[in-house]
Amino acid sequence: MIRFESVTKRYGETIGIEGVSFEVPDRSFYVVTGPTGAGKTTTLNLTSGVLKPEEGDIYFDGERVNDISPRKRDVAFAFQDFILYPNMNVFDNIAFPLRSSLRNVDRDTIQAKVEQVAGALSITSHLKKNPSQLSGGEMQRVGIARALVREPNAFLMDEPLSNLDAKIREELRAELKRLQSEMDQTFLYATPDKTEAFSIAEEILLINDGKIIQHGKPLEVYNDPQTLFVATYLSQPEANLFQGYVSDGRLELTEVESTSSIPEDLLQTLLSSNTQDVIVAVYPEDLAIEMNSSKNKEGGIELNAKVETSRFMGASQVVDISCGELSLKSVSSLDLNLERGSEVRVTFKLDEAYFFDDGDQSRLC
Repeated sequence: MIRFESVTKRYGETIGIEGVSFEVPDRSFYVVTGPTGAGKTTTLNLTSGVLKPEEGDIYFDGERVNDISPRKRDVAFAFQDFILYPNMNVFDNIAFPLRSSLRNVDRDTIQAKVEQVAGALSITSHLKKNPSQLSGGEMQRVGIARALVREPNAFLMDEPLSNLDAKIREELRAELKRLQSEMDQTFLYATPDKTEAFSIAEEILLINDGKIIQHGKPLEVYNDPQTLFVATYLSQPEANLFQGYVSDGRLELTEVESTSSIPEDLLQTLLSSNTQDVIVAVYPEDLAIEMNSSKNKEGGIELNAKVETSRFMGASQVVDISCGELSLKSVSSLDLNLERGSEVRVTFKLDEAYFFDDGDQSRLC
């Protein structure tokens, strides 16, 4: 198990991460996600021993490793940009970590391990080629294979699929997930791609500006965002946001001049927070589109809107809608035939929305 306890790393006056604490369970696929510059790479570099923390402690299986060198930590690191040895063919590049005098791996075992991981990553036909004969995506797979061929304490992966095209990226996500399960190893994986994070993670750690924002099972975090940042960052497309004001048991959406009564359980929570100015976040899949006007139901919002564009997304469509000055998005059924300029009604239930404090943007209910 990898454990961080109140770890801080600075680069001069710039904070890499600050006061970070988390645990990576053994044999899990644990994903660190967040925007560019959030602290993901710093977290992995501290885990590997490339960097040392200024404050706090890092543990491997209960042993403090702050002063232990990267070599003795025995972790395999796969980077976003791989550097292959130009004077070695693909086989020798992959086999290189196994030929260390510290490992003493025999030739037959090296052959078997290289062929196994090359097959898993679809590069068997390239084993005799030199790096100069490979495409960028093929070189990326060789770098991943070089990390996977070992049997270290943990695998650290820093955006290893970012330079690949969409089809290969999707295939390799599945392969990495399968390999992690078969190898029964710990994977600590960093990516800014929320789709990637959700597709492979057993647990996610969402980080921003060097601080942990939320962590847990992906679906649990998505369905229970504790801050406005979490709701907007993880939603795909991004969540719809409304400025609101709570008064006399009703919610007023100030930008679209719409009001609704608030269900009693939500109202009591809002009243206990002593907050009147709120931001209401609605996931696109919870914003429904209706072609015909219907009677406004209590505990819900209904708005006049206009279709701007619609985009095919497999089994559904993403619809861009304008409502006054607001731009909204809805994930809707393909059964709806929506043309640009169509007048529609958009609705959502308040008990399916998320309420945040307009000041500190913390979750209210």
